[in-house]
Amino acid sequence: MAEVWIAASPGEEARARGLAEVLCALGFKADSAPPPEAEIAAKVEAAKCIVSLWSAEPPPAWLTAAVTMALDRKKLINAELRKDATPALFRAAPRIDLARGDRTIFKERFGALIVELDRL
Repeated sequence: MAEVWIAASPGEEARARGLAEVLCALGFKADSAPPPEAEIAAKVEAAKCIVSLWSAEPPPAWLTAAVTMALDRKKLINAELRKDATPALFRAAPRIDLARGDRTIFKERFGALIVELDRL
């Protein structure tokens, strides 16, 4: 199992795969594959950290369930693809703004994500 699971809504799979590839290149064991519903709890338990990618789309039920479990276990990091996209319920966990913009600012924000991953 991966130590970092990138959980993303349908339509954001390519971004989740890209982030997982970058994290793997940096030495993390990362995965972005959505599990079958029956395996969500096991995937959350096995991961050291869940990075949830949030966009403006409402999250599907499986993502909400996985992120709720991750928040309860203090292993959630929210990565926002659009400013303030994290649902209010999950804002207690660290939030990193990864919205597209200036390259220098993005690099700083990505660095902040790595710092949060290292904490977990």
